[in-house]
Parts: sequence; C-alpha cells; structure tokens
Amino acid sequence: MPQPTTPLDQALTLIKGYRSFTTALSNWSKPLGLSADGCLIVLLLSSEESPSHSELAASLGLNLATATKILDRLVNDNFVHRKAHATDRRRIQIHLTSDGVNLANEIRSEFANFMDQFR
Repeated sequence: MPQPTTPLDQALTLIKGYRSFTTALSNWSKPLGLSADGCLIVLLLSSEESPSHSELAASLGLNLATATKILDRLVNDNFVHRKAHATDRRRIQIHLTSDGVNLANEIRSEFANFMDQFR
C-alpha cells in the first residue's frame, strides 16, 4: 500500500483505521453482553486501583455522562460498585465486584485474542 503523501491522505488513513478498529471492537464485545466501552471500563478497573468516574471517562475519551451511563449498567448487572473515598467523601471510587473480577478475567483473555489480529 502506498504511503499517504499529503496531510489529508494521512488523516483519511487514520480515520479509516480508527473506524475499522472501533467497528471490530464493537462486534467483538457483543457476545460478551457489553458495549465495547463497557468491556474497556471493566479492563481498566481490573488494572487500576479504584479510579473515579472522571478518571475512567478521561482514560477512554468519553464524556462524563456517557461514562456514568455505562457504569450505571455495570452496577445494575452487579459487575461494579461505587464507594466513597476513605478520606475525601466527595470523591466516589469504582470497584469491581467478585462477578466483575470474573468477567474481567474472561474479557482480558478474549481481548488479547482480539488484539492479536491487529499486530
């Protein structure tokens, strides 16, 4: 494939790659019963220690309202729970439940297989 020569060609190549990746990620996550962002949030929660809503949103490039909606679904499905920070009661931290830890392990394995196709 020829290298993009102009800034517009480069931008279009990046956009096509991004759209292809996000479509594949969305299709990958469907059998797991979560959105792609839901799966990524579970993975982030399994690798980071008690992030806040805003930290999760920023990590995924989501607005706070979208991240909160996804977290609400994960709470309703008993995969995560919210807890007030020990020293700053205004700050809410997000934790995986035991079901969430099990789901994270499943997602991690499946995600590694998914990412192998992009290497």
